[in-house]
Amino acid sequence: MIRVLLFSVLIAFFSACSGDKKSHPVQEKKMVATDFQREELISQINENNELISHSGNPDSVLFICHKQAELCEQFTTTRPLDMETPKILTYQAKAYKVLQNPKKSVQALNTIIQNFQDYENLPEVMLVKAITIDQEINDKQAAEKAYLELIQKFPDHPFANDAKSLLTQLHMSDEELIRSFEAKNKKK
Repeated sequence: MIRVLLFSVLIAFFSACSGDKKSHPVQEKKMVATDFQREELISQINENNELISHSGNPDSVLFICHKQAELCEQFTTTRPLDMETPKILTYQAKAYKVLQNPKKSVQALNTIIQNFQDYENLPEVMLVKAITIDQEINDKQAAEKAYLELIQKFPDHPFANDAKSLLTQLHMSDEELIRSFEAKNKKK
C-alpha cells in the first residue's frame, strides 16, 4: 500500500558578516531569545505531531490540529528558509488533512515543492499532494498533472511507480476499478 504520509535566518548571516566585529549585548540577547523561541516552537510542533499520530480521542485530535496549524504557520512565515521548514510544512499539511481542509494541505505541500527542491522527502510530498488532489479535492485534471510532475521529476523513484499506477486508475469508474482488481486477483 502507498505510504502517505514535513535554514538559517539571513539576519544572523548578515550580522556575522558585517564589518563591526564587536557585537552589541542587546543584539546577543535577541539572538539567544530568537534561537530559544525557534527551538521551543519546534519542540511544541514535534510534540503536537506525536499527539496527533497517537491520540485516540477525535475531539482532542481536532483541537491539537487547530493549534498545530497555527504553530506551523507561525514558524513557516517567520522562518521561510529555515532548514526545518519543509518538515514543519509536512506537519501543517497533515493537520489540515485531519481538519478536512485539503486545499490548505495542498498549499503547504506546494510550498515545499516550490521552495525546497532538494528536500529528501520531495517525492513523497509530491505523491501526497497528487493523492490529496485526486481523492479529497476530486479534481482529476489537477491530479493528473500532479502525478505526471512526480513521474517526470523522479522517473526511477518507487513513488513514480505508485503515481503511474494511480494515474491509470484516475479516470476509471468504480465499476471499472472493481473489474480491474478482480482481473489482477484472478491472475495471482
